[in-house]
Amino acid sequence: MNLLLFTASYPYTSGAEQTFLDDEIGHLKKTFDRVILVPRDCTGERLPLPDGIEVDESYSSFLAANRSRALLSAFFSPLFWSDIFARPAILFNKDALQRLIKFVGKAALTREWVERWFQNSTVSPRDCVFYTYWFDDSAMGIGLAKKSLPEIRVVSRAHGYDLYEERYDFAYWPCRSTALSLMDRVFSASDAGLQYLQTRYPQFKQRCQTALLGVMPSGFLSQPSQDGNFASFPARGWFPSNGWVCCWKRSPLPRASDRIFDLYGIISGTVTPAKNCRNMQTRPSLKMHPLFFPATSTGRICLSFTGKLPWIFL
Repeated sequence: MNLLLFTASYPYTSGAEQTFLDDEIGHLKKTFDRVILVPRDCTGERLPLPDGIEVDESYSSFLAANRSRALLSAFFSPLFWSDIFARPAILFNKDALQRLIKFVGKAALTREWVERWFQNSTVSPRDCVFYTYWFDDSAMGIGLAKKSLPEIRVVSRAHGYDLYEERYDFAYWPCRSTALSLMDRVFSASDAGLQYLQTRYPQFKQRCQTALLGVMPSGFLSQPSQDGNFASFPARGWFPSNGWVCCWKRSPLPRASDRIFDLYGIISGTVTPAKNCRNMQTRPSLKMHPLFFPATSTGRICLSFTGKLPWIFL
């Protein structure tokens, strides 16, 4: 069985997916006869890979060479007009309209690339699984290719930006229902994400599952502060991204450090700024500046919601 894994940039570093994919690739190699990485962006440093892992860079160059054609073709796509008729307000929101045009155009190019790939290959569609690391236009385009290649199987992960529609000022993700209808499975990176999908799209409930992200054991445990001071460490790759994060916010109010605030957010491989977490019951008091949390007797790990990298406070 052949696996084609579509990424933002992996094995190149520009998309910073290596935190989890470096470990996952080893497991995929054991499961599939052939693993082919298909990055969208081939900029940055190319990381070393296990022997036998292939990289197909033609998808990246194909998208770059046909960017203008993709934007124009979107206006002639039934997918574009289907979303416009379903939500006419898209026409009056510049950001949403641009996202729809780009999404439909790139999905059409992805479908074309997949069909060409099989034309130039001796591989049978029935022997291929397409796996997209993000539930975006790549997943949509591969799903559309099932019309001419019905034997292929398509699965996708869904994390945060590609899952929660409310993260955008105009709460909308292009062609979501159609994309779900074309997937064989969608794997959310958290149980909360799974609940979100199943609640919003109950007709596709059976196609959605949870597949948690994680990293290999570090071999040590960090201890909570013994003197009341704070110790901070870059958290990238140190924590499993599989659940609710409860935060203790330091405050001069009596007993405030003992009070667990309501849910601030969900971690799914990235930390989301508070202003984009309306769907996660974010409190207005969570500001866009560093938040510090006192140590707890249990050594619970807390995360801040600021900066490019999350930070652990012990």
